[in-house]
Amino acid sequence: MASGASTFAARLQLAFFLFVASANALAADEFRSPAISAARVDWRAALDQLRAEIGTKPSVAPAFAFARRYRLAASDPRSLPAFVQLNATTSQIFTGIGRSTIPVLLPFDAATYLEARWTDTPESLSLARFQADFRPANVFDAGPAGYDAVFSLEPGAGSDMPRRIFAKPVEVQITGSLLTYDLNDPLGGRGEPVKSLAAQYPDLRRFIREGYVRYAFTRFGVPYVVSIQCLDSVAKAKRLACREAYPVAERFLKALHVAGGLPSRPRMDLAPESVERPFAMSPDFTYRPPGDIVAHSASRKLNGASTIPPTRRFAFRCRRRRLSPIRNPSARARATSSTNLL
Repeated sequence: MASGASTFAARLQLAFFLFVASANALAADEFRSPAISAARVDWRAALDQLRAEIGTKPSVAPAFAFARRYRLAASDPRSLPAFVQLNATTSQIFTGIGRSTIPVLLPFDAATYLEARWTDTPESLSLARFQADFRPANVFDAGPAGYDAVFSLEPGAGSDMPRRIFAKPVEVQITGSLLTYDLNDPLGGRGEPVKSLAAQYPDLRRFIREGYVRYAFTRFGVPYVVSIQCLDSVAKAKRLACREAYPVAERFLKALHVAGGLPSRPRMDLAPESVERPFAMSPDFTYRPPGDIVAHSASRKLNGASTIPPTRRFAFRCRRRRLSPIRNPSARARATSSTNLL
């Protein structure tokens, strides 16, 4: 009798724990927006770096007014006339650079460019000459939250670069953001330092994740990230290996200069908020049916069809196990993860 009572008590206790766990699971299902922190930009440090870079060309330095106008608010762009002058020059190459609310770092030597423009003929000006052999920017976009830019380095460019097997240009992306989203990433902040860049970027960390090698660092109180898409594998002519991307990224980082940007009013941090889940499906929400994939992105560059299963092997498993890709989400996820169905 005592044994039966103890068994009943154990079951009752287990049921209580399961009830508490289910309640916690429901609470955990609550959707909350991430916390957003705004960088406190140190424009004085940015001005000091710009003064040092322009000062390397004595013929150019007198054209810039580095004295700050303390009568104006620190968020007033007119308080930094040197950046206004810099933007007037670089905006001819990087459209809208003055819209960035953080200092724009690019592999562009503005002092050397101005000196050459004032002494050489316009036909002799090649942007690669002032961009550490990187081609003109493929993408540049600046706005209130920062900027993004993409540059590329041709095979064989740069006399001091090691030879590489990858036969195509290497694209390098750089992002500077005024805002940082706190996603509670367990891998965030990890990485390895780079000895060759430690003096220039003391807090720089390199890490490989999601098919990219990334270099994250902080300058002027702002987070910046330089990234190159690559695979941590053997180098091939049609596939860039990360070990071949390292020298390109380091060349890019060593060539970064202050190229523009203007201060703006300080932004406030945003705390997480609960977001209500919608009960009705929005008419704007659409999705592709199973099998309907991006053109020429399937195996053998086929288009696929929404009336047949994605692959024969997967269809066979569905018939054998009596599973449906639509009724069984996990089964469909295994099929779409490698065939790019979404």
